[in-house]
Amino acid sequence: MTVNASAAARPSTDLSRAEQEFGDDPIRVRESDHYAQEYVGGFVDRWDELIDWERRAEGEGQFFVEQLKARGVRTVLDAATGTGFHSVRLLQEGFDTTSADGSPQMLAKAFGNGIRHGGHVLRVVNADWRWLSRDVPGTYDAIICLGNSFTHLFEEHDRRKALAEFHSMLKPDGVLIIDQRNYDAVLDGGSGANRTYYYCGESVSAEPDHVDDGLARYKYTFPDGDQYFLNMYPLRKNYLRGLLRDAGFQRIDTYGDFQETYADTTPDYYIHVAEKAYRPAEELAEPRPFAVLGDFNIAPTDADVWDIAEFADCTRVTEAERKALTALAETGLSEVYPRALKYDVPFTYWDYRALCFPKNRGMRIDLVYGNPAFTTAVQDSYVDREARKGKGTFDNAPVVVDLELG
Repeated sequence: MTVNASAAARPSTDLSRAEQEFGDDPIRVRESDHYAQEYVGGFVDRWDELIDWERRAEGEGQFFVEQLKARGVRTVLDAATGTGFHSVRLLQEGFDTTSADGSPQMLAKAFGNGIRHGGHVLRVVNADWRWLSRDVPGTYDAIICLGNSFTHLFEEHDRRKALAEFHSMLKPDGVLIIDQRNYDAVLDGGSGANRTYYYCGESVSAEPDHVDDGLARYKYTFPDGDQYFLNMYPLRKNYLRGLLRDAGFQRIDTYGDFQETYADTTPDYYIHVAEKAYRPAEELAEPRPFAVLGDFNIAPTDADVWDIAEFADCTRVTEAERKALTALAETGLSEVYPRALKYDVPFTYWDYRALCFPKNRGMRIDLVYGNPAFTTAVQDSYVDREARKGKGTFDNAPVVVDLELG
């Protein structure tokens, strides 16, 4: 994409566009400026059916408010206002909030929503992130860029420019909170389709229509059959974390669906909390991942044996043994629970006798416990049952943990 000075002068102010435009080959539309032709009248008018403000507020809880208040934030720039959900929530919590968006139709909807939800008059600005300091005056304690909005930038140059603008408009101890869909799961064959937190409208479906390394095209279907599409760049989690570091952000904490530890789930969204304040290098050194793992010979719960009645007065299930596991967890380690494959419980041990393996009369006694640096790097975990089959094999099957280490 080529951007010249005149084309980049101002974001779109067209309020009349009613239909989405993707041309003859929608899969080839991979441009940072195209979002203005995607968030159009009909889609914008129905966006809140997809969000469901009440259910989304329940899903998020006080996460963003607590992050901001913990840092003494007063002034907030909502850089991806959309229909105004977060701007209104922040105003209700007493934050001095400015609402910016590149879509004039979204801003018009947000302004009306502010009036309807508590009589709030939103201070709205039509702005392009790449020229944010030109379009929006002042500096802020915090900038939020939520709703998977950053994924509309297709060029790495544009992403770096936008993050540089965010960094420059923050006060010296400011914080940027930016989220993204879990595209790692989407690209790697998973789903990342938990609808508990973000797209909460129960009657609207949001699903991938096409996915490759350079495009995630999503289809949104409403109860009356109306369909709309968004073309987005599938950002990987660690790639975005790297861009944030390159932009000058010092400490970056990443949450999965508002949880700091999420190794045993597949988050729908990642939220990055990036602090601008300078930190000495020794403070920024991230803990190295480590794990305590092996054949513990302890079943953590009654559900981790095929029939607890068969283990009365036996080792491996005693209260004393399980307390030892609890003590291990209290040191700050979390268990990496393998996903189930053939059966509901991922057993790791089966006695050789009485056809225990074919009958799945097993126990889960091979365990993995890791520190946060380890568990957040987990991409997958499962029990390799194939290694238990055949003659001459061991009676335990290995637990496989796939890690993505930066």
